[in-house]
Amino acid sequence: LMSAVELVDFEVHTWEATAYAPLDPQAVEGVCYSGDPNITASGRGIRPGVTVAAGPSIPFGTWLWVEGLGWRCVEDRGGAIMDGYIDISMVSRQEALDFGRREVLVIIPVWGD
Repeated sequence: LMSAVELVDFEVHTWEATAYAPLDPQAVEGVCYSGDPNITASGRGIRPGVTVAAGPSIPFGTWLWVEGLGWRCVEDRGGAIMDGYIDISMVSRQEALDFGRREVLVIIPVWGD
């Protein structure tokens, strides 16, 4: 039996965002990914357009709303990804390069029992 969960608050942040595309055939190990490009740090398969890497204070499985992109799920980490930064998975390396580095509004819902 599931209990009702309700939105009790939300956090609003301005974070620096970059993008990566580990599944692109042009992806370069050590630049676009480390280790197995198919598997995220959470152990889940990479999902371009869904997966983001976030700092260690954001638990795996947390859904974020990212300005201009919509809902994304924290499923990865990165050596240079600290709190206040996200790295967004994309389908192609060119799409990631076109995204560049920019500040984005990030909203994190806070759920209660």
